[in-house]
Amino acid sequence: MTAWIVCGVLEESSQHVRIASQRDRGTASTCGVSARRARANEMAGHPYILGRYSWTLRGPPIGGHDIAMSRTQTTARTLRDLALLIAGILFAGMGLKGFLLSSGFIDGGVTGVSMLLAAMTRVPLSVWLPLVNLPFIAIGYRQMGRTFAIKSALGIAGLAVALAIIPYPDVTPDLLLTAVFGGFFIGAGIGLAMRGGAVLDGTEIVALLISKRSDLLKVGEVILLFNVVLFLVAMSVLGVEAALYSILTYLAAAKTVDFVIYGIEEYTAITIISGHSGAIRERIIGELDRGVTS
Repeated sequence: MTAWIVCGVLEESSQHVRIASQRDRGTASTCGVSARRARANEMAGHPYILGRYSWTLRGPPIGGHDIAMSRTQTTARTLRDLALLIAGILFAGMGLKGFLLSSGFIDGGVTGVSMLLAAMTRVPLSVWLPLVNLPFIAIGYRQMGRTFAIKSALGIAGLAVALAIIPYPDVTPDLLLTAVFGGFFIGAGIGLAMRGGAVLDGTEIVALLISKRSDLLKVGEVILLFNVVLFLVAMSVLGVEAALYSILTYLAAAKTVDFVIYGIEEYTAITIISGHSGAIRERIIGELDRGVTS
């Protein structure tokens, strides 16, 4: 009998799933991965998504049992994702309009490009944000699926609307507080949106695709190179001081995203119980390149 195994990073980093069958009990194989290593290897920088991903070794279900999500669970998850996305939009809007825009600072990524264009022209950020992100959403639709693209498009459009109509207060004139707390709110917004299955910045989509096609560059390296170029351009447009504060904003945002997505948990694991533990272990190590203990 061939086992049906699903192994991947779970949505909640402290959650463990145990799969067993009354007719198929044997030695247990555990497929685990360091959340920080996964971030570094596949989603670094502003980690992405892609807070959830999984892999499947196909075959008949264990013990003949199908695992399905009920309509109630699907509705609850949809509502939860929507709530996280809305919260992410509001937090990111606060960071951008309540802190950064009034001080002339920018963030990294496509959002930073949009802010730089807004500073160079009279066109507001709420217009540039969806325009600059549109090509990346189109790439995400082709490469990552319709659901992800729709959620991300709604998130970016929602952020643009929030910036246009919500009267966020200008919190403080202090430049250091602006850089640190602006980054904190933006990072919290990005992290919450990612937990809802969307992104508010298209940079990571392209970085993820480039890293898959290149043996030399990882996601974090692609994002780092992009932002190095961005902040060098910002120095010539905004001035050295504003660019340096913007780098501080980006670092604060990146650390906040890490915390929102991964929390303080270091490892995520899934436990598999099967009489075919040897074959499962070989496929996990050989095809998924993940660590296994048995």
